[in-house]
This record gives sequence, C-alpha cells and structure tokens, in this order.
Amino acid sequence: MDFRRGGKNNTSWKKGKGSIMDIRGFLGLLEENEELVRIKKGVSPKFELSAVISTIQRTTNKAVLFESVRGYPHKVASNLLGNHRKLSMALGCSPNRILKTLVERWGLTKCVQATAEEERTVFIDDLKLGECLPMIHHYEKDAGPYITGGIILAKDPETSEGNLSYHRLQMTGKDELRLRITPGHHLGVYFEKAEKMGESLPVAILIGSSPAVMLAASANLPLDWDELAFAASLQGEPIGLVGCKTLDLSVPVDTEIVIEGEILAGIRKPEGPYGDWLGNYVPVTDNHVFKAHAVTMKKSPIYYTILSGSPEDILLLGLPTATSVFRGIYKVVPTVRDVACWPFLFHCIVKLHKTAEGQAKQAAMAAFGANMEWIKFCIVVDEDVNIYDSSDVFWAIATRCCPERDVIVIPGIPSFRRDPHKIHWGRVAIDATAPLGLENEFERKRIPGEEELRIEDYT
Repeated sequence: MDFRRGGKNNTSWKKGKGSIMDIRGFLGLLEENEELVRIKKGVSPKFELSAVISTIQRTTNKAVLFESVRGYPHKVASNLLGNHRKLSMALGCSPNRILKTLVERWGLTKCVQATAEEERTVFIDDLKLGECLPMIHHYEKDAGPYITGGIILAKDPETSEGNLSYHRLQMTGKDELRLRITPGHHLGVYFEKAEKMGESLPVAILIGSSPAVMLAASANLPLDWDELAFAASLQGEPIGLVGCKTLDLSVPVDTEIVIEGEILAGIRKPEGPYGDWLGNYVPVTDNHVFKAHAVTMKKSPIYYTILSGSPEDILLLGLPTATSVFRGIYKVVPTVRDVACWPFLFHCIVKLHKTAEGQAKQAAMAAFGANMEWIKFCIVVDEDVNIYDSSDVFWAIATRCCPERDVIVIPGIPSFRRDPHKIHWGRVAIDATAPLGLENEFERKRIPGEEELRIEDYT
C-alpha cells in the first residue's frame, strides 16, 4: 500500500493551519518525513508484535506499520504519536508550539453529516470478533488479547452531547468485550445515567481514527463539550460523519474499523490482569461488559494498537494534563513558555522566562493546583533548556538547583484514585532556573553552526 498515492488528503499538512488527514494520510506523511518503519516479515499477534513495537520505541521511536500479521489480513499500525515531532506533524505546527497550538484551537467546529459513505465490509450475523480483528496479546500475564487503540464514542442519554475516550477492551467472547469505566469520567457519567434508567448505553468503538480524533479522545474537556467538534477544531475543518448500521450514532466517515454495540446495564464480569501504563499488572476486578452488534470496516483496513505505558501512551495521557497545567500557570505567571508531562505522566516540566525571583516556585504551585490528580514532581527550567530531552532537564537540575533552597516537599496530598497504598501522595517542586543577574555565569556553551549542520553532507 503506497500511502503517498492512495491516502486521503495525504498532502494537506499545512504548517500552522491544522491537518486534514485520516490515518492513511498521516502514515504517508510520516513516511515522507522518515518517521515510519515498515515491518514486512510476518509476525505473531501474541507477544511478537508487541516486542517489535517496544524495541522500535526504545531505539528510533518511529511509527511502525506491520504489513503481515499471521492469521489476519489486516495491516497493523502503532506508535503514530510516539514523540513530539510526530505530534507536531499531526497538528501542523512546530514542536515548540504544540501546547500553544492546542490552546489557540480550544474552540468548537461543527461536524457535518457525510453525503456519501465509502464502501465498507459489514459483519452482523454470527459475529465473531476474533475473526474480524487481530487478537493481539501485549504482555506476558495479560488475561488475553486486548484492544488498546479503540476509542469509545458515546452520547449523553439526556443531553445527546458526544464523548470520545480511550479504554482498554479485553476480548472475552465472539461478541463480548470487557472494559473498565472510571467513575466520574464522562463515559462513567453517561453510563450511570443510562443504568439508572434501566437501559444499556449504545456506543461505537473506533479503531484507526484520524490524528485529530485520536487527540480529541485524549483531551480533558468540560462535560458539555463534544469531543468530535473539538477534533474538528484541531484539524481546522468539519469532520464528516456517517450513521452506524445498528445504532443511533454517527461516526467519522474515515474510521478504519467500527464496532457497534452497547455497554450492558446491571452486568459486571471479571476483567484482567492487564499490563498497565504504570509498568505493572492491574489485578482482576469486576468491570463493565460490552456486547457487539456489528463490525464495519474499510477495504483492507488498518488496525491500530497502543502499547500500554509506551512513549505513545504516555504522550496521549500527558498531553491534556500538560495543556491544563499550561493554562493554569499562565494565569499566575504569564511568562510561561511551555509544559511537558514527560517522560512519565507524574513528571511536569515547565519552561519559564523568569523575570523575578520566586516565579519558578509560583509556577510549580500553579501546576499542582491545575492538576491535583497526576502531577507528583514539577521541575521548572529556563528557556534555554529542552524540556523534551530528559538529559537536558537533569543537567539543569544538576547545575542550577540548590537542594536546600530550591527543592520543596509538600506532604500529605492525595493523588489519583487507584492508589490504595498512598505511594503517590505528596508533591515535590524543583526550581532548576538560574539566579537572576548571573546570566553571564550561567550562559551555556555552544558551537556556531551546529544547529544547521546535516551529518549526511559529510558522509
């Protein structure tokens, strides 16, 4: 499959104006920019596929496309948003303007009903998910195959506002999936309303979505916002929608695979263990049950999977947190330049143009206030530090932080809900900015011309 010829709108990446691309167009863009690895050798969906993804992420960290997965006709993609360069390509901006671009597009654009639907393969009768979709086993002690790149699209049963959200989905039967819904999150609110009415909640699971839909699904938006409309705002154009076959729901017309069904009211079944983003296994718990009614897919569909806890997973989890933190700090210290929740979700790195002593500590406190769930360590650095490079951040700590003056430990603050042993209680703020008035002493050495040098010109 040559994405550069066959992708939809695959050349429409316009820097600073968003991106109007489906997943095929984005794969084509990644390939043109040497950010895609094609795996031509056939791989097993049980552990081998995940092992290849993990190895690539630990080395080149490029996107990966498996052209042959044993037992299935599908191509499988992963790590499409595994670093900030690929993310900036999806948004059509430079890597140092990702958060500012998201904030600038923090509006809503209407979606449109598609006038025509692409021809799709439809499975309804005698549905067998294990034959329709690759059954990917990711980690050794996972309870079985999981769908990890699926986005659940649902509507509030009272207001009809739409929501997009990621959920792990354990494949447990020919037409059954099991999933965890976090109480209080938007899908949890929707399901609780439906269950109180004695009704199941109709949902569609989107696999292989556009970059804009993927990013919108990870966003932390107000309850009365529609994530599909936000996705349209991110790409700068309305999203075409098409009706489902068995549900009163409309889905993005360019989605590779759609599973239609409902989350069953009054039913919970054991789900797990599962290799979680924290790096260990979530134990078996009684969770929600999804019953599939139909599967529709494009011709030669591309299946999308996310390796839990990988750079891609952490970036998708951390981006909405970083955005809310940036907005929170800006209210207190308007000279904030950038924020990254990287290389792990509990870390928050703040880039600041410091104009007065104490501002770095103010920024750290504002960061904690903006997100009381995830941020455990906040490190504030100067503008000359690359916050997407861990070694550069640790260099700033090592050379600009006075431990007895610039490290603040705040005890006794609870963190996220799934923390029964209080391992993640407390906060640590680190001021790794240089003292004002000593700029000459803290000026970083540089080699003129190094930034523009291309090593290919010398080989």
